[in-house]
Amino acid sequence: MKDRDNTGLDAVCSYKNNSRIATFDREKVYQELSNMTKGVTKLGQYSLEKNSLYVNDPSINRAAVERAFQNGTSHETGLWLGSSYQLEGFSVDNLELAIETGTQRAPLQSEERNFRLNFIITNLRYSPELQNSKSLMFQVNKDKIEKELDVFRTGSLKDYFIGCTVETFGPVLGKAYTSVASVCKFTLDTSSRTLEKEVVYEELTRLTQGFTKLGSSYQLEEHSLAVDGYSPLETIGQERYELSFWAIILICVFALIGFILLLLICFLIVFCLRRKSNLYQVQQSMYGMYFPHLNMRKVH
Repeated sequence: MKDRDNTGLDAVCSYKNNSRIATFDREKVYQELSNMTKGVTKLGQYSLEKNSLYVNDPSINRAAVERAFQNGTSHETGLWLGSSYQLEGFSVDNLELAIETGTQRAPLQSEERNFRLNFIITNLRYSPELQNSKSLMFQVNKDKIEKELDVFRTGSLKDYFIGCTVETFGPVLGKAYTSVASVCKFTLDTSSRTLEKEVVYEELTRLTQGFTKLGSSYQLEEHSLAVDGYSPLETIGQERYELSFWAIILICVFALIGFILLLLICFLIVFCLRRKSNLYQVQQSMYGMYFPHLNMRKVH
């Protein structure tokens, strides 16, 4: 029971034995009383717990078993069977538990997947004490951050989210901020969908106002979130690196083409100069004088 101060009540109702009436049917009695108490919510001046009515209990210990089970599965967000199943109601019949309705978060054929989250908190001043897992400062901030990361329970991944665990705190180079390393666990039905790190990143960013606030206590460095190493900024950086790589290749290709063209131009210049020099021939006489090559028949 969520409120342990509530009072449990066991009652016996009698009815006249009439052979013309069908055999006693506890389900009909349950339905009748449920209809007359506004869905088991109000009995005269008394408020009732909606799922607390049971008819014709076969065991006097049933109520005790029911209370023990309810106390053991009650959490702030409802009734939870372990960390995988959220219950809407249950009944104890012949000391056997029967779940009436529930939201199954972990189908039988499922798998758990862990995502490593790294981010930076700007208003948590780093202290070496945060690296001591036994220190009060470590434990207080660990518990608060894990509770704030339960924000996943309010989003589109709430049916798959199990919980987050803060593993370590660390310093941030050049700043008094604190880095956080945590692991968040999800359970998925492998036959219906898969969950990728990009989806987890986008969901947490949306639930934290663009990854600026984690609950009411922590201010976040906007672009510090990485999920399993994934961050859009890193992706953009990789794309820029790829572009610069191709740019280098193009520069090398154009440089090679330019060098080939330069060699070709040099060859053409040399060829032209040699051809021009062949238009004149130098001849030496016995007097050591040089004459250009002329048509000597025209001279004589």
